[in-house]
Amino acid sequence: MLKILFIDIDGTIRINKKINPKIITSLKELKNLGVKVILSTGRNFLHARKVARYLGTYPLLITCNGSLVKRMDNNETIKNGKIPRATIRKVFKITSSLDCKLLAHEANNNYYIRKNDDISPDIVGMTITSKDYDTMLTLPETFKKKIPEVEVVNSSKALYLGEKIPRKIYFHDLNLKGLTKGFGVRTTFNYLGETSDEAIAIGDSNNDISMMSLVKTSVATQNATPYLKKNCNTVLTEPLELYLQKLVEELQTKGKNL
Repeated sequence: MLKILFIDIDGTIRINKKINPKIITSLKELKNLGVKVILSTGRNFLHARKVARYLGTYPLLITCNGSLVKRMDNNETIKNGKIPRATIRKVFKITSSLDCKLLAHEANNNYYIRKNDDISPDIVGMTITSKDYDTMLTLPETFKKKIPEVEVVNSSKALYLGEKIPRKIYFHDLNLKGLTKGFGVRTTFNYLGETSDEAIAIGDSNNDISMMSLVKTSVATQNATPYLKKNCNTVLTEPLELYLQKLVEELQTKGKNL
């Protein structure tokens, strides 16, 4: 039986800042069937908690692309990948020289770093933003060469697709190396005592690949990046809400036959 559904937020359950009501209904029905619906997102904990409360999903959240795994019901922190201040200073030196903004994510706060004194010891992830497409395109390689202890774990889909869009603000999410959504999924399995055979992961972008590799059923949405579609075992040809409805019906049928 399905025990866990790991699912991304932006571009997956939420399109153009809206969530289809049928998706909400199906997620609640999955919860009633005993499935732990766990949000796995590049967003920070505060944002993910707001979405999770709205959807009524399982209280454990994988946030900041796996750097912070935390429960929202009792505030238990399961994994907190704090980034050393010396490392953040090196990142800030590069981003400020390129006129990029650097957003810091803590467990319960997020803010822009404008000077070295802004850097706290509790930062678990960073987001770099800029309208300069060419600069953002080369940043991952720059970090790989100059600051190998960090890793770009997520980027604007437009950067993945090579789409230069006027006036668009592009982003990169940066974590300590190895702290990805896949790490968050593995941490969750260990915490809950569940296995990959009992889980499904659904996403739309390259940062979802690491969690896809750890579950039996990996699902790419219709709007997913080409690279993600090549690295999962199920590519949807129908809207996500229809897939979730069918999943609910399948589990209901199996339950009746037990």
